[in-house]
Amino acid sequence: MEGEAGAGKTSLLDYVSAHARDLQILRAQGAECEQDLPFAGLADLLGPVLGYMEALPGPQRMALASALAIGPAVPGDLFTVCAATLSLLAAAAAARPVVVMVDDAHWLDVASARAVEFTARRLGRYAIGLIVVLRRTPSGASWPAYHRPGTLPAGTMLVVGLGESAARQLLADTGHGIAPAVAQRLIEGTGGNPLALIELPAALTQPQLSGLTLLPEPLPVSAALRQAFALRLDALDDDTRRTLLLAAAAVVDLGTLRRASALLSLAGDLTAAEHASLVRVHDGQVEFTHPLVRSACYYAAGPDDRRAAHHALAAVSDPERQPIRRAWHLAAAAVGADEDVAGSLEQAARVARGRNAFGAASRAYQRAAELSVDEDSRLSRWVAAGQAAHLSGDPEGAIRMLRRALDLAPDPLTRADAEILLARAAVYAAPSIELVRELTDAADAVRTLDAARAAVLLASASDVCRVVGQLGLAAETARQAVRLAGTGGVGWLLSHASLAQVTIATGGRTAGRHMLSQVLDHPSAKRRDPVVDLVRTGCGQALIWCEEHQQAGEVLRSVVESARALGRGADCDMRLPASAICSSASATGARRSPTRPRRSS
Repeated sequence: MEGEAGAGKTSLLDYVSAHARDLQILRAQGAECEQDLPFAGLADLLGPVLGYMEALPGPQRMALASALAIGPAVPGDLFTVCAATLSLLAAAAAARPVVVMVDDAHWLDVASARAVEFTARRLGRYAIGLIVVLRRTPSGASWPAYHRPGTLPAGTMLVVGLGESAARQLLADTGHGIAPAVAQRLIEGTGGNPLALIELPAALTQPQLSGLTLLPEPLPVSAALRQAFALRLDALDDDTRRTLLLAAAAVVDLGTLRRASALLSLAGDLTAAEHASLVRVHDGQVEFTHPLVRSACYYAAGPDDRRAAHHALAAVSDPERQPIRRAWHLAAAAVGADEDVAGSLEQAARVARGRNAFGAASRAYQRAAELSVDEDSRLSRWVAAGQAAHLSGDPEGAIRMLRRALDLAPDPLTRADAEILLARAAVYAAPSIELVRELTDAADAVRTLDAARAAVLLASASDVCRVVGQLGLAAETARQAVRLAGTGGVGWLLSHASLAQVTIATGGRTAGRHMLSQVLDHPSAKRRDPVVDLVRTGCGQALIWCEEHQQAGEVLRSVVESARALGRGADCDMRLPASAICSSASATGARRSPTRPRRSS
C-alpha cells in the first residue's frame, strides 16, 4: 500500500486491526531515526511470536537470535536470518492465522526491509497475510535507493486523497467555520490529503477560513503540514518542546526519555503535547501521531538544542547493549572532526557487519570517515565503507566511497589496494575502458614495488575488458598479469584464471580448459578463503561455457560449502585481495613502499 504522507495509510491499518477477528496481528513501524540500527524493525515485528523460536532449525534459530540481539553473536548471512523470519511466522500461523503489518516501511533499516521482502515472496503456502505501507514521494519512489528491494509479489494499492464529498465532510468535522469556496480551495490545494485537511484549518486565521482574506498561494501539502505542526509547537512551553525533541531524536521508551530529560534538567512532561495531538503515550512508549510531526519537532529546534539532545541520549544509552544507537547519537552531537566519536562509529560498524547488516555498517563507516581526524584513519574507513556497501548490494555506492579513498591514498601501494576493491565493485556495475586504463596505470605504478599486487590489478583489468567486449585487450592484459604473478598465491590464481576465461571466450576451449585444470589443481586453490572462492567461482562459470556441467557443479558446490564453513557467504565476492597477497608477496620477495607501511582493510 502506497500513498503520500498523511493520505490515511495508517488509519487503514488501524481499520484492518480492529476488524481482523481471530487473527494474530503483528505490527511494526519504520522510524527515520532507526534506519541505521540493523534489524530494529524486525525485532518489533517478531517480538510477540518469539515463543515459537524452538520450532526453528538450529542454524536459523541461532542466526535470528543473533540478529535480534537476544542471543550470542554467531557467524551467518542475511539469507539465514530471512529464512528464519519466514519459518518463525509459519510456526506462529500454524497455531493461528497471522496478519503482518509494516507501517512506514520506507524508513525500515535495510536488514529488516530485506527480511520483509524475502518473506513476502514466499507466503503462498502459509496462513499469513502481509500489508506493507510505503510513503510515495513526488517522484514515485518509495523504498530508499540503498534498499533496492525489487517489486513485491502482490499488487500495490495506491492510497490517494479523498474525493470532494468525503473531503468536505472531513473539513466540517474539524469544527471550524469554513466558507464553501475556501473549502474547495483547501481540497484542491491539498489533493484531498486527509491529514492536511485536518491540520490546515488550525493553521489558518478565521478571516482566511471565512473567505474575508486570501489564502496563501501556493498551498503545497508539505509546507502546510510543516506550518501546522510549527504552530502547535509554538503553543508549548520550552521544556515540553525540548522533551519532544528528545523523543523525536530517537524512538524511546518513557524511562529513557525521563533519564535523558533529567540530564538536561527538563521539568516538562508530554501531557500538553498529547492534548495538542502531537504524540500518544501508551504502554510506556512515546509515539508521534504522524512521522511528519516527528520531523517538525526535531527541525523546529536549533542546532545547539539538537546536539544537546543527542548528547543526553548518548549518555543514557548502554555502551554494551546499545553501541550502535549510542555511536549515532554521539555522531549527531559532534561539531567537526572528532576521533573518539569516529572510533565509536567504527566499532558500531564492526558490530553491524558481524551481524551481516552491511548497509548499516557502510553508513557507520562513512560517517566515521567524515569525522576522522587523521588521514590514515579516514582512508581505512572509506575503504571499509566501500567494502560494506558492495556487500549490501550497492555497488554504485561502493564505487563512490572507494573513489573517496583513492583521493586520499598517499602512495602507489595504498592506491593499488583501493583500485583492486574498486574493480571488484565496478566490474559489472560500471565497467568501462577508462577503468581498464586506471587499473593498468595503477599496476605500472607498483610493478617494481610489489609484482603480486600488479598481477592482481592487471587480472582485474582483464576481467573488465572481457565484460566490455574488448577480448583482444583482455587476453593481452591477462598475459601480462601471468608474467608478473610468480609461482603461487592469490596473484597467480587470479591472473591464470582470467587468462583461462578470456582464452575460452575467444574460442580456445581446449587450451582454456587446460588452464582451468592447472588453476583448480594448484595447492593455493585448495584453501578455504573468500578470495580463493572468488577464483573458483570464475572457474566454475568458465567450465559451464565449456559445457563441462558436471565438473562446474562440483566446483561451485565446493564454493558454497566453503562459504558456509567460513560463515561469510556474502563476503565471497568482495574481499581485499591484497590482504591475502601479503603472504605470497613475502615469499616472492616483493618490496614494500620505501616511505610508508603497506595498508590493508
